[in-house]
Formats: sequence, structure tokens, C-alpha cells
Amino acid sequence: MSQVWPGLDEAVGRAADDPAGARAEVLRTAGALPARALPEFLEHAAGVFAANALPDEAAFLFGRARDVEDAQARLLGLPADAARAQRTLVGLVPSGAITASLLHDHLRRLATHPEPETAHRWAREAVAAFLDTGTIPYPNFVADLLPPARAAGLPEDAEERFVAERLLRDGLLPRAPLPVWEALDRALRGLAEDDGLLDLLIAARPDPALYDDPQPRDAHHRHWLLLLGLVGGGRRLSREWFRDAGPLPANELMRLAAAAGDRLFPPPGRWFDPAADPVVGRAAAHPLTPAPPKRGGFNDDSPRWWSNTDFAEIAAKIEDEPDVRRELDAFVRNLGYYGNVDYPAVLRGLLEHGPIRRVLAEQFAEWRDECAAGDLDGLEPALLRLLPMAEAMPDADVLAGLEITDPVDAGWRAVRAGLPEELRFPSVAEGSASAVLHGELLTLGLGGKRVEVQSPDGVVHRQDVSFPTGVYPWSDGTDLYLSRLHDGRPETYRVADGGRLEVPDGERLRWPQSPTSVPVTFPGAAEPVQVTLDRGVLRLLADGRTTLRRRFALGRENGAVMPPPGFWPHLAPADPGGSEALRRLDRDGFARLVDAALITEKELDGELARVLRTFTDVRLRDAVRTLATRAAGAPRAARCGCATRSAWRGPPGRRAGSRA
Repeated sequence: MSQVWPGLDEAVGRAADDPAGARAEVLRTAGALPARALPEFLEHAAGVFAANALPDEAAFLFGRARDVEDAQARLLGLPADAARAQRTLVGLVPSGAITASLLHDHLRRLATHPEPETAHRWAREAVAAFLDTGTIPYPNFVADLLPPARAAGLPEDAEERFVAERLLRDGLLPRAPLPVWEALDRALRGLAEDDGLLDLLIAARPDPALYDDPQPRDAHHRHWLLLLGLVGGGRRLSREWFRDAGPLPANELMRLAAAAGDRLFPPPGRWFDPAADPVVGRAAAHPLTPAPPKRGGFNDDSPRWWSNTDFAEIAAKIEDEPDVRRELDAFVRNLGYYGNVDYPAVLRGLLEHGPIRRVLAEQFAEWRDECAAGDLDGLEPALLRLLPMAEAMPDADVLAGLEITDPVDAGWRAVRAGLPEELRFPSVAEGSASAVLHGELLTLGLGGKRVEVQSPDGVVHRQDVSFPTGVYPWSDGTDLYLSRLHDGRPETYRVADGGRLEVPDGERLRWPQSPTSVPVTFPGAAEPVQVTLDRGVLRLLADGRTTLRRRFALGRENGAVMPPPGFWPHLAPADPGGSEALRRLDRDGFARLVDAALITEKELDGELARVLRTFTDVRLRDAVRTLATRAAGAPRAARCGCATRSAWRGPPGRRAGSRA
């Protein structure tokens, strides 16, 4: 039999004009009832006011029912009727009478309910009542659902996944504020592994109407984009989606675009070779590059091979295993290191096996070519192999026809032809830097936050724009672009207003184009030098022979950034007087520098001051000093600093003007 309660018509009637009076009248009526009946009566009154479209009064009365229950439990030991409170709350939700604070208080009470499984079911039911009306209860409701779930023995991630899937499938996530997204981030990532749910996440773009302030609106939008990027959402996005989305934040767009793959960026065509490209090409380490010394300057990577070593086992693997090839090279470099080893006998044992002979002949063919190339960059690594072999086995077939460039000649030719340091590269005060050439426009990326565009006549554009590491800004004279190589695929983005990015329209890949080989006439020189950039290696050639090689300098070095060769003809001299002195320097003058370098650094500095008195640029002076030091050290390099090795007598075969 249902309870018969006092009438509330008068209180309801005055609520519109006198809400406080209406509440007071209800409380006076409640005061005449038995104590046990008070919570239920107040809940009944809340329902009456809610039915009459008075949600504020209904919320007040429901909250007062909870206060009375708490007081009765504390003072009289009367238990609360949690089931009735649950039914009342769920019934009041559609009217808007249950506020965020009332739901929060209800979920908090359920966390300590003596029947955890029932409490967990009620907690979900209470939140679902809000979701059924298309309403997100409040920003932190997910955190309030977790304690009842834990009490019922349910893992937090399972509860989060339940809520996230409900919001996704019901289309409620766009209306959920950012704290809800953050609380469900882990669950949404997991759900997005299903393509169907990922499509729902893509469609769940946050509703801009959630915020009046643009700052939190933008933060929420970026969070959504970041989440899509983290789950590989780009794999489900079309080129049209990116076009319709308009300019997006750089990091978020690049992450999405990476997953979108080839359908987003036009294929580069056969002309594009990433290894040889001036922008992203990098110099690869030689496969036989020695490991850094581990102790005492000696490379410990040399294998312990003796005359009784089983070379048949080595021969069986050497043609197929790069590590065994490196072991052979390390052994050759360190021939003669131990005085008690019969190296000729070891070599004879090695060379009895055809595979080892073939690999050694292949390696030494390269070193012979490098030794005769004409520059110190080829001579130094070649001598590290050729000289130890010549001392251990002078009649070895791999040494036949050897021609060794004189280190003094190599250094002198480099100085006379021209050095990169003779040109004034763009200065960079601090931070990282990149230099990309497109046509005649050189674009400097400075510190990941600023771009400067230079023409042969000077600076034509400056702009603050953020870009991540591995991304290269460049300009075509109209627009600014950011390009990168991602998983072997070239990608280019156009910089829009506010530093945001967009994918350019069109079926042709936008990518900076610049020559990789140009003639450069250094200051005071009568003839140009051909400067090439290939696979990250800068090479200078005079009369068809290499004079200088080095890795193309990436980023800032000594306060400057090296531009691609195509811009070198437009660079001003760094030290006109110094360049003039280098053009006049004869071989004997450079030889005196090398002789001084063989004595001490102080002696070399003194000779530099005497031979090159007009030098004013420290960078150029240091470059000449380095060449002299390397020329002096070329014969000694093969000895690895070991005093027990005999002086260099030179291998058999023709020597080209040897001096050192």
C-alpha cells in the first residue's frame, strides 16, 4: 500500500514567486511527520516539484533528504534506504533536478555500500540516466565511477572502457569536456584498434560550443587531433578530410599525415633519391669504419688470429657475413702490433683460402683507389690498411700497382684550389639550424622556431614559425613550406596563418630543387672548382681530381651554417686577404707548415703566422692548420701510435712524389 502524504499544492503554487517560502513550507510540513518518514517524504516532494517544472526546488529537497538520512544514521542509528534513493535519483534525472553535486554525493555513498556489486550496478545506472538524456553529468564523473568499480572487483581500465564505448556509440563524446577525454584517454586508444570505433572517434570532433574562451577550445581540439595521431587515425582519413579540416597544428597534422600514407602525398617520381637528395641525404658510415678505441688508443676490435687458427671456418662465412669482413679489416689494420706474432705466417694461412683472398682483394682495390685519389680524405683511411700490409708482407698481390699520393701534394692542392671556409656562410648565433636551397632562395631554419629566407641580394623574408626536429623549412618565393622524409616517403606541408600547416593541393609533390654540382670560383682564383654534394658528402674537384672531401655539415658549426653548393657562388669572401695568400702559397710554403706540424703545435702556429701573415679569419686559419696537421700525420696514422712499429719505408710499386 502506497504512502499517503500531505498535499503540496500551495507550496508548488508559490514557488515561482517565492521559492524560499515554498521550501520553508515543505519543511514545516515535514516537521509534523514521524522521523522515519522524513527522507521518503522529502524525496516525494522533490518528485512533485520536478513534475511541475521546478527543478531547483526539487534538487534542494532531494539534497535535504540525504542530509536528514545522514543525521538520523548518526544520531538515531536509523539506516538509510539506498535502494529508494537510487530509484528517486534515476527518476529525477530527466527533469534536470539532479545536479552535479547531488550525483557526485550519490556516487561517493555507493563507493562504501555494503553490497559492492549492487552499488556498482547502481552507479552505472545513475550515470546512464544522464547519458540517456544526451547529457554529460559533469567533467570528473569518470573518476567518481572508479571507486564503486574497484569495490566490486572490476579493474579501472574495464570501467573506463565501458564508459568510453558508451560515449562513442551514443555520439556523446563531442559534447564531453576535455577532462572526460583525458580520463578516458587510455580506453579510447584501446577502442580505436577497432576500425569501426576509430571511425566514431574521428567523427567525435569536440563541439566548439562547449567553450566561450578560445584557449580551452583550441586545447580540446588539439587533444582530439593528438589522440587520433597516437592511434594511427590517419589510416582512415581521406585526402578530402585533410582539405576540409583546414590548417591544423604542426605536430598533430604530421602525426596524422604519417599514418595516412601514400594516398595523402603525391609520389615523388623516379627523380627522387632520398640518399642523394641535397636536403635529406646523409653520408653513410663506411662498412669498415673502425670502432672507437676502447683503451690506450688501440682498437680492440682486432680478432685474435694466429698461425694455427682454423681459417677454413672463417673462409666459409666471410663472403656472406659483414661482421667477419670487419674482423678481417681490423686484423689488417693492426698487423705488427704484437712483437711475438709471426704475422707473415698468419697472412699466408689466411691467403690459402679463396674466399678470404677474394674479399681482401676487393677491400684493397678500394684502398688503392683511395690512396691515388689525390686528397687526404682518401689517403688517410687507405694508409691505415696499406702500410701495415706492406710491412708484414711486402710482396702481397693486393699491393701490386699501388700509387700513393704525397700527403704534402694533397694538402697543397686543396689549399690552392679553394677551401669552403674561404666563403662567408650565414651566421647563426645559437641553437639548431638548417639550410635548404630552392632555386636561388636559401631558407634558414633557426632553432625550430624562426625562418629566414635569403636571396643572392640579401634577406627577403623573416617569420616566426615552430617546426619539429627533422623538418626543413623552405620557400618558393610565394609560400613557406615544411618538408621531411618519413619512412622513406617525402612529405611537404604548407605553412598557413598562425603557423598552422595544411597539405598542399595538387598531384605534384612540392619539394625543394637545387643543383647538386656547381662551378665555384674561390676568391682570387683564376679557374673555378667543381663543388658537388652527393649522398651527404661534399666534394671539391680541380682539373678532374678530388682536392677535398668532407661530410656536408648539418646544422650550426662555429657560429655558421653551411648552405648547399648551389648558393656558394653568391657568398661573399670570408677573408679576401687570406684567400689571396692561399692562392700565392707554393708547395714549399705548405711543406714548411707540414714540417712544423711534425714538431709541435706551437711550432705550427708560429709557421702559420710567418707563411700566412695576412690571415684575419680564424675559421679559415683553423682549416689550413687542420690540413697541415693531417698531411703531417698521414704516414704516422698507420702506426696507431705504436713505438714498436718500424718507420714507414713505403710499399712496393710506383710512388707519386712521396715526401713525408
